[in-house]
Amino acid sequence: MNPNKSELIEKYSGYRWLIDRGLVGFEPFTALQPWFFEPQERQFFVAEHWPAGPSEAPLLVFARRQDCDDLACLKAGSGNALEVVTIQGWTSGGYEIIETYPTFWEWVKSAIDDVAAWSALPDR
Repeated sequence: MNPNKSELIEKYSGYRWLIDRGLVGFEPFTALQPWFFEPQERQFFVAEHWPAGPSEAPLLVFARRQDCDDLACLKAGSGNALEVVTIQGWTSGGYEIIETYPTFWEWVKSAIDDVAAWSALPDR
């Protein structure tokens, strides 16, 4: 059974911190591109779309990369673990785990690297 979305999000204080300061967007081609946050009404648990997959822990999609099928997920776990998992959705097996980050901020560092690479492209 999936946990409450709002309760899970509240555990990740950095998520709200970025939103409150306007450092992220909720549509493609906004702040933090190529990543954008999903509005709460579009967030979903991975198992709702892909019931069978490599993660047994509930994964809540909170961000999407606009140039591919990569999704960033908050991982519901036990204790104080606040991992973020990136997945590639819509694969032949449903989805694949790309990377697991030990904290929300480690994922943000990775997203910033993606921003740097994105901004260096000639047509950006």
